Amino acid sequence: MTTTIRVERHAGVRAVLSDPGFVVPAPPEAPDGAASTPSLAWLRRRATRFSNGDEHRRRRALASALLSGPAPSELRKQAEGRARSAGPDQAPYVPVAVLSAALGVPEGDVPGAVAAVRDVASAYFPGTEEGRVERADAGVRTLVRLLPDTAPEEAAQRVCLLVQTCDATAGLIRTVLDREGGEGVGRAEQGGHDAWALLTEALRLSPPAPVLKRTAVGAAHVGGVPVPEGALVLLDLAAANRDPDVYAAPDRFAPERYSGDGGGPGEPPPLSFGAGERPCPGSDHALAMAMGVLHARSR
Repeated sequence: MTTTIRVERHAGVRAVLSDPGFVVPAPPEAPDGAASTPSLAWLRRRATRFSNGDEHRRRRALASALLSGPAPSELRKQAEGRARSAGPDQAPYVPVAVLSAALGVPEGDVPGAVAAVRDVASAYFPGTEEGRVERADAGVRTLVRLLPDTAPEEAAQRVCLLVQTCDATAGLIRTVLDREGGEGVGRAEQGGHDAWALLTEALRLSPPAPVLKRTAVGAAHVGGVPVPEGALVLLDLAAANRDPDVYAAPDRFAPERYSGDGGGPGEPPPLSFGAGERPCPGSDHALAMAMGVLHARSR
């Protein structure tokens, strides 16, 4: 039986994320043939998020290259423009629409791409796919068809960027709009908080992926706790982002932590976009697009 260890303190989570001795578990074995043609299994087998070592570095470099074209500032403008005509239910998915177009989806096909991304995102992480695989498989096929015709490795990275944008921004935008009474950034800025601080604090309290998984390559210690070789380590980002040893009044929504000199002594950015060996390559892009949506919704 595999030993499972949960890490909840900020220092411990950060230490594991920075240690190459902890790797991402391999995705579930796919049925025969399922990983050779576009499907959820095909995507996971090629995803940067679920790979390690040289494979991870190669795929991460490809994803970063795909993001090097559109500047975050331009994506923010595009998100603000699209969000002005988006309904309340569509607003959280405007960043997916913006990035779909930036990655090569024809404008007329963008709504179909957004719907497909949502289907894939609902089953992307192992353990969340129950009853959703068929729709996710269809979503992957739709996205591969709509995106530029490239080699499978690049096609998969384009799809992954869209899926991870959906994960990173939809819940974050909802959190801010709900918390600000539907007036978004406008109300917060009237209180002296800039948009970046507002979103960073929302990200701290509501990380897109609350728990990350790692496997110990060899015997180790985390926060003084022995971790045997092969143990499954659950990194509780939601708990680490509320560690009272790191954040003053950790359950309080306080954008001033990240606005000017308002933060407490030594309060670091949240771990929601990762850290150490595998930080999210598109975090600036995601936050920029979220800011564009929230500015549009506040007017």
